[in-house]
Amino acid sequence: MLSRERLRLSAAELDAYLAAQRTVRVATVDEDGVPHVVPLWFVWHDGALWLLSLTRSRRHRHLRSGRPVGLVVDDGQRYDELRGVRMAGRPQVVPDDDPAGVAAARAFAAKYFGSDDVPSRRSYETVRIVADELASWDFRKIPTGADPKLGRDRPA
Repeated sequence: MLSRERLRLSAAELDAYLAAQRTVRVATVDEDGVPHVVPLWFVWHDGALWLLSLTRSRRHRHLRSGRPVGLVVDDGQRYDELRGVRMAGRPQVVPDDDPAGVAAARAFAAKYFGSDDVPSRRSYETVRIVADELASWDFRKIPTGADPKLGRDRPA
């Protein structure tokens, strides 16, 4: 049987994958438990996922609350191409002068704008999320001819 462990991304694969991907879906909840899911740009920096969050958004109010969030980064079209990462953690708004936050904002500017000019701090805050829970998958690791649903070779 094909083990889930064999389909997980290694630490190096995880870092490379998250560095290359551009969009994360962030799931927050309001005080009544109503979910709010939005796609956002992000950077993976020093083992954490970093967002630049517009301060006047509903999402940002949810992030500022410190309630746990869910995050998904994935890609692939066909079953044998699917890969991704699912995380859960608590967001932390980082002060403007925090060196790690400044480095993450510069990485964000380089990744999305091809520049090291950090966007104006008037409209956003830097948010850091360290995963309390993390799962990954890479279905490209499924051996050719294996039936991933049955865990055995497909009949000829």
